[in-house]
Amino acid sequence: MMKKCLLIDSTFACIPIMEALLREYEVFTVGNNTSALFAVENSKNHIFTDYSKIAVVKKIINKNMIEVSLPGCTDISLEVYGKLNPEFGTAISRVATKESFQAFCAKIGLKTPISYLLREKHPFPVIVKPDDSFSGKGITVVDSEHQMGDAVQNAIENSATGNYVIQEYLLGQLYSVSCFKRSNGSIQKFLVEEHCNQHAFSVDESFLVQQVPKWGPDLDQIIRNIYLGLPKKIIFLHLQFIVTKKGIYPIEMMLRSPGDLYSLLIQYSTGIDYGALYAASFGLNTSPESRPIDRKSNKIKRLTLKALPGEIVPEVILPTNTKDFHRTLPIGHLNTSALPVRYAVIFLKCCKLIHDAKDLNLHLKK
Repeated sequence: MMKKCLLIDSTFACIPIMEALLREYEVFTVGNNTSALFAVENSKNHIFTDYSKIAVVKKIINKNMIEVSLPGCTDISLEVYGKLNPEFGTAISRVATKESFQAFCAKIGLKTPISYLLREKHPFPVIVKPDDSFSGKGITVVDSEHQMGDAVQNAIENSATGNYVIQEYLLGQLYSVSCFKRSNGSIQKFLVEEHCNQHAFSVDESFLVQQVPKWGPDLDQIIRNIYLGLPKKIIFLHLQFIVTKKGIYPIEMMLRSPGDLYSLLIQYSTGIDYGALYAASFGLNTSPESRPIDRKSNKIKRLTLKALPGEIVPEVILPTNTKDFHRTLPIGHLNTSALPVRYAVIFLKCCKLIHDAKDLNLHLKK
């Protein structure tokens, strides 16, 4: 009989994780969105509930005799997993917000963007952000003192805790890296270059970096330092950073899988079973499967297009070389959510006419 596993999530971003788990476990999922992928495809074992409530999750685990669990691709799922596993929860709390992550980096000797207090004199421009939000919302670049009040208010309104940070504004290239620590201490990593096209602070375009950059050794040292500062049981981490002329600046870090189609981007680009690696990093018995890799895998690109509240998407014309496509709103339906809905596509970036999110034919109508 298969062991029972709880995946604390049900979004489409969890597809590779779910596929890996189903080979070894009877998988239960949770969430309160009736249109979520696994609410439909895993309806027998999907539990409709608000999984942010730890007492509810514990009741589900006990009632269904679930033996193992792991976080999905949301901050809430990671927070709940941390409450179920206190040692892990301590590590989460050390890097969960921008302020706490900056303090963690200072303790282990890593440089991050300089932070300022509201009343402190500082050079401009600066960037004001919600301390606990990773959606790109509530962020403002401030060029003068008279803009600061509105920027701070914007950040507060988009923070669950009402906290914000003020940091020096750095110009550079944005990257992220997913890391898996092996049993022998070596680190398997996937480096991704990221761009923001539709929204200045929300990534909608990304692709795997195939060649080791000249600053690669510096990044390796940063990753090693981070692992040394975390409990030994932490196997997986995902780091976002900016590379400037002055060096590498860590921006934020999470101990869960990134959302959207990030894991599928890695899978299509490398043939490596990202979902199985991720599940195994939490102690689950998931043996990676070999994945087919396209001969043009070095040209795989991921794009995410967003429909804002009050918009209708009558059609999405995809490139002929599309490899995967997911959407969180049916075509032709009004987005009544308070948040943008996503249309995420992975394709071979060999078509000259298609470069970034603005080049895909996504028609929006009010």
